[in-house]
Amino acid sequence: KLGWFIMELASPVTFLYSFLTPSPFDDNDESLIPSYTTTQKILASLYLIHYFNRTLIYTYRAPNVASIHLTTILSAVIFNVINGYSNGRWISVFGNYTEERCQEPLFILGVLIFFIGMWINIEHDNILFNLRKENTSKISSNEKSVIDSKLVDDFENNRKKTYFIPNEGLFNYVCCPNYLGEIIEWIGFAIACWYSLPALLFAIMTPANLFPRARKTFKWYNESFKEYPKNRKVIIPFVW
Repeated sequence: KLGWFIMELASPVTFLYSFLTPSPFDDNDESLIPSYTTTQKILASLYLIHYFNRTLIYTYRAPNVASIHLTTILSAVIFNVINGYSNGRWISVFGNYTEERCQEPLFILGVLIFFIGMWINIEHDNILFNLRKENTSKISSNEKSVIDSKLVDDFENNRKKTYFIPNEGLFNYVCCPNYLGEIIEWIGFAIACWYSLPALLFAIMTPANLFPRARKTFKWYNESFKEYPKNRKVIIPFVW
């Protein structure tokens, strides 16, 4: 969990630093005390709300987090530092985010999509959390939330570990709806930021990172459970 916390914390910290630091291109003394439009405040809030959940709430609530290799932590920290800094700087300095911008339909649409994605992400993380609690061995395979379970060797922690096939919400359609929610989040953020290169790149990098992970998870479930639903897709309902 410490590795996860460090990885995720890097992004909001650098975002806040770049967002709050005055522009070096402005010689006006008043720039030492930056002022922000409502649009800028909303965009910054979206970014920070996501990472508040990922850094604090997710880390606290997750029953367990798989061990993360040091190189993975370092590469994630580097990416998050660059991503956090560039998005914070674009919103505070380089983007044309006027006071009226937050009233435009495209901005409102982007914010709406962001929160829909965030709800999908958190809701399906919660479903997984409920299945991974320490007392999961007591859960019957006949319950609504579970199709089947599998006891496997967790050599890293020298114990047996139970895995379940979730059967709630979008898990009925795809293997990794929590990943899908995060992808939708950042697409919405990019739409709200419109003409923001950092936000666009982040919206592209998110599926580039999560699609392979979803595919790997999907393959594992199919190999581990003969009962895994054949009509369930990887991450995009009815498509893939």
